[in-house]
Amino acid sequence: AHEDDWQLTRQIIDIIPNIVYIRDLREQKNAFINQSVSEALGYSPEEVVKLGSDFAKTVMHPEDFARLFAREAEFAVIEDEKIVEVEYRMRHRSGGWRWFLSRDWIFKRDEDGTPLQIIGTAIDITERKNLEQKLRENELLFQLAFAAVQSVIYDWNIVEDKITRSNELENLLGFANDEAGVANNKWWLSRLHPEDAERAARIVSKAIETGAERFEDEYRIRHKNGHYLWVRDSGIFLKDEGGKTVRCVGSVRNID
Repeated sequence: AHEDDWQLTRQIIDIIPNIVYIRDLREQKNAFINQSVSEALGYSPEEVVKLGSDFAKTVMHPEDFARLFAREAEFAVIEDEKIVEVEYRMRHRSGGWRWFLSRDWIFKRDEDGTPLQIIGTAIDITERKNLEQKLRENELLFQLAFAAVQSVIYDWNIVEDKITRSNELENLLGFANDEAGVANNKWWLSRLHPEDAERAARIVSKAIETGAERFEDEYRIRHKNGHYLWVRDSGIFLKDEGGKTVRCVGSVRNID
């Protein structure tokens, strides 16, 4: 009966699209890994287990290898319920590098309470990483392209409500980026004209809730000197692997 239960469990685990694994911390090898590793890295589960501790040495990016094992050392001092996350690169059998996000927790301890095994999942985040790199590479081009028309370029982390804005902010509203309070959306909304604030906030919230790809709005915002000016706010939303809107990249232009 136990064997039947394990076979059923394994069949269920093998159809999960993410990599699922059990890792032996003492021997630094995978005791189990599901079929998803084949598509993600080009190795069969049997090959991964057979390679033992050499698997990580074979596929792990040299810059990430030490950080991964430093992450595993954390399990010696954390509680069972604690989830440890780490991002790293692994080379596909065909030669290309793939980015992964692992989320691990303690699976088994010995009699003394020392962690023996961790269980975890690894999600391929290569597409997100490539997009982030492309945004970084294009940052200077955005700065140059919009400086001439007095546009503020912004990158809004919606989950953490943190915003990075271009230096054109000072030309538009008189505030420098390093002034207290400016690096979040609440500060921006607090400067909108009372007749525009609620509507503008509602437009963005609705776009996020409905999974829209972009938004555009016009409203008045208060300059540091006290006067209001009309601006056009245009943004493009970015989603995570699960389709949740987590980021917005856009521009605000003076249309007075």
